[in-house]
Amino acid sequence: MDQNLNEMDQERSRIYELFGRLWLELPQKELVVQSQEGFWKGFPVPVDNDQMTRGIDELLKWSEASKNYSVEETVTELRSDYAKLFIGPATVEAPPWESVYRSKRKNVFGLQTYAVRDFFHRFGLELTRKNKEPDDHIGLELLFMSYLIDCISNQKFEEQELIKAQSQFLEEHILTWISDFSNDVQKNANTPFYRGLALLCEGFVTMDKQNLQVLI
Repeated sequence: MDQNLNEMDQERSRIYELFGRLWLELPQKELVVQSQEGFWKGFPVPVDNDQMTRGIDELLKWSEASKNYSVEETVTELRSDYAKLFIGPATVEAPPWESVYRSKRKNVFGLQTYAVRDFFHRFGLELTRKNKEPDDHIGLELLFMSYLIDCISNQKFEEQELIKAQSQFLEEHILTWISDFSNDVQKNANTPFYRGLALLCEGFVTMDKQNLQVLI
């Protein structure tokens, strides 16, 4: 494999993993500290479209503004926003599951959940929390993209098969609903952090799909 391509894939994998964990997990102190130290200013891929530009701008503004408060206060604010958007206890304002956006009944564990699970199984992935967290959670879908990329260097499957699988998974799953999800986050988030994250994530996966098309 070309060394530059390998380095690019490693960076793509890290970014997908970053996004996946930020959507799946409650924010921690490390996120605030690293953001204040300039992480988003040094985002490791070129900012390639309007969503990415706007997302980075939001994240930079949030990082700078957060310096006026203690790290603990900022984490508490982020966790409150995370819970409101993605957990409840009342209405979930930005449902992080594909099936809510794409199924007729707008419920979790819809047909899309099982289609994503089948895709996971094709490439040897079994969730440890199966039937507890729907497979089509945005965080799990993004982590799956990281997994597919890592499989190239691990040589678990044919490289071209993995490239096609990445493109297919983006087209059939992530890109079918990430714009609606991002819009819900932007409408309902109290913090610029989640508004910026949604824009940046949407822009990144859109750019990545375009780049993958060149390799197929």
